[in-house]
Amino acid sequence: MICAGIPKGKLDLTKSIAHNLNASVGFLNGQGKGKEALTMYSEAGSTMSEIEMRKVSETRAIPGTDKAVSYLQENAYSIAILTRGSRRYTEAALDASGLAHDFPYLVCRDDYPDDEAKPNPISMSRASEKMRLRKEECLLVGDHTMDLECARSAGSGFVGVLSGATDLATWMKNEDVIIIPDVSYLPSLLLR
Repeated sequence: MICAGIPKGKLDLTKSIAHNLNASVGFLNGQGKGKEALTMYSEAGSTMSEIEMRKVSETRAIPGTDKAVSYLQENAYSIAILTRGSRRYTEAALDASGLAHDFPYLVCRDDYPDDEAKPNPISMSRASEKMRLRKEECLLVGDHTMDLECARSAGSGFVGVLSGATDLATWMKNEDVIIIPDVSYLPSLLLR
């Protein structure tokens, strides 16, 4: 982003890459540099894809994920993955974790234009359409505040998990967030 001409002061290292990319695009577009914004997005996507693939073969499912997914399938829940990861990375991670055949629908960062990736609510709409549901009928389960932002802006439900980047204190700052330790707790939550 800095190489694309974004002043360091415009970047917030406490925020996600997605947030900083969107802010950078807004800055460049405001400077009349739309072409540079597209180039920056493309280069950032390539860099992210390269980094994602470095250790993807070491990906392992969180214990209990297979049972939670089986429960959802057996009880006729539609399931999808909505991710900021690239399709190549997502498919490789699912394969490495033994979950490749469990998720019939994927919406990945590079499936659509860059600015439509999560947390943009359009991405949630796309996932819900693949499952033949209204986005208001969907429950996004996520480990990052970006997931919460996406769900809320789309009008979908949300459950935060502690098995990723976001800790309990951060989740607690957000009103009305249901929090579970990891996805293995999802079936018992749905039974309530």
